[in-house]
Amino acid sequence: MRVLLIQPAHPSSVRLFGRVYMSSLTLPVVAAATPADVHVSIVDENVSRIPFDDRFDLVGITALTPNAPRAYAIADAFRARGVPVVLGGVHATLVPEEAAQHADIVVLGEAEGIWPQVLHDVARGSWERFYRGPKPDLKGLAIPRRELLRESRYYPVPKMEVSRGCPFNCSFCSTTAFFGRQMRYRPIEEVVAEVRSLGRLPSALFFTDNNIVGNREYARELFQALIPLRIRWIGQASLTAVHDMELLELAARSGCRALLIGFESLTPEGLAEMNKKVNQILDYQEAVERLHRRGIAVIGCFVVGLDSDDGSVFDRTGAFIEEAHIDVPQVTVLTPYPGTALREKLLAEGRIWDFDWSHYDVTRVTFSPARMTARELQDGYDRLMRRLYSYPAIVRRIARAHAYLGRSALGFLPTNIVYRRLCHPALRRAEQPFRAPKPVRPRERIALEPRPGPAAPKG
Repeated sequence: MRVLLIQPAHPSSVRLFGRVYMSSLTLPVVAAATPADVHVSIVDENVSRIPFDDRFDLVGITALTPNAPRAYAIADAFRARGVPVVLGGVHATLVPEEAAQHADIVVLGEAEGIWPQVLHDVARGSWERFYRGPKPDLKGLAIPRRELLRESRYYPVPKMEVSRGCPFNCSFCSTTAFFGRQMRYRPIEEVVAEVRSLGRLPSALFFTDNNIVGNREYARELFQALIPLRIRWIGQASLTAVHDMELLELAARSGCRALLIGFESLTPEGLAEMNKKVNQILDYQEAVERLHRRGIAVIGCFVVGLDSDDGSVFDRTGAFIEEAHIDVPQVTVLTPYPGTALREKLLAEGRIWDFDWSHYDVTRVTFSPARMTARELQDGYDRLMRRLYSYPAIVRRIARAHAYLGRSALGFLPTNIVYRRLCHPALRRAEQPFRAPKPVRPRERIALEPRPGPAAPKG
C-alpha cells in the first residue's frame, strides 16, 4: 500500500536564507504511527511539488484554517484521479461536514490512535466517512519520522512536543476544542531519547507545547534532564512561569533562550473579554524584566480588535512593546476561528462578513469591530506593523537586547526578520486603501456541492 501525506502550502509560509523557517511536526507524527508494511511518503508543498500523477492508494492531507482552501483543492484533484483522500487536522476536526465535501474520510482529533484502523479499512475496501481519534496517552509515542522531510529545505530549528492540552479556555483559541483541557505529558526519558535521536544537535529546538511550564513539577524534572544535553531551546509559557524564580533559573540553565508569552491585551477589560484571567496576576513589565535578568528573550504576543479596543490600542501597544523591551513582538488581528467562543458570539451578532478561510491569517480583518470601523482596525494594525517591523526598529531591538542577552541577541535577528515577512502583507497594505469584501454566505451554514471522486464502499 502506497500512502502520500501532504502539507498544503500555507499563505504565511516564510523563507529565511532560502529555507522555510520551520517544518511541521504533524505529518512526521502520523507517519510514525503508520504500520511498517505501508510505504509512506511526505510532501510539504511549501518546499516541494505535489506528484499529482504518481500512483497512490491513499492520500492524507492536514490543514489549518488559512490553508484549508488549498487543502480542499488538492483533495479534489486527487479524488478526480480516483484516489481516496483523508482530511484531518484542526480545521477538518472543527468543521467536519465542510471537510467531508472534499474527502472520502475525515479524521477528527488526534490521528495516531485511529490511523492504523483507517489504513486497514481502506486496504480492505470498506471505510467509514468519519473517524474520531482518541486522546492518546503520550507514553510510548513513536519518534516522529523527520527523515521523510527534506530537512535541508528548512531552517534548522526542529519542533518537538512534550505535552498536549491546555487548561485555559481563551475565547479566541481553538486549542482546547482540539486537544482538550486536560494536560497529558510524555515520560521525560522518552523526551530525552528523542532529543538524542536528532544526532548532531541543531542550533535550537522549539517546544510546541502551549504551556511548557503548565505543570511545574514536570517542568522542573524536564529542565533538569535537559541540562546535560547542552541544548538551546525556545518554548511557549503562560505568565505564571515568572512567579517561580527557581523554575526560571532552572529553565535558563537547561538552555532556554526565549519564551513566547501571550500577553494578548494591556487592559483588564480586554483580558476578561478573552477569558485570559491568568494574565491579571502580574505586572507585565516586571515579568519581562525577570526573564531578561536570566538571559531569556521574550517573544510577546498581542491581539488587537477586541470589543474593548478603540483607536488608541495601536499606539498603546506599540509604546509598551518598545518601552518593555519585547525582543520579538507578535501582534495579530483578532480572528474568529472555527470552534471558538469568539466565532459563535460574532456569528450570533451578525458581525462576520468575510468567510474566505484563506483570509484568516491573523493579519486581515474579517469582522466588524465594536468601537472602530473595520477600515480603522485594518489601517491601525498595518501602521503598527510598519512601526514595529521597519528595519531600523529591528536593529534597535537587537542592539538593546545585547545588554541582557549578550552575543546571543544576534540569534534573534533571523526571528525578527521572519516576523517581518509574516506581516509583510500588512506592510504592503499600509500603502493601499482598505476595502471590505462583499458578504458571502457562511461556509458553516451551507451544504457545499459534492466533488467528483470515489464513493466510500458499502459493507
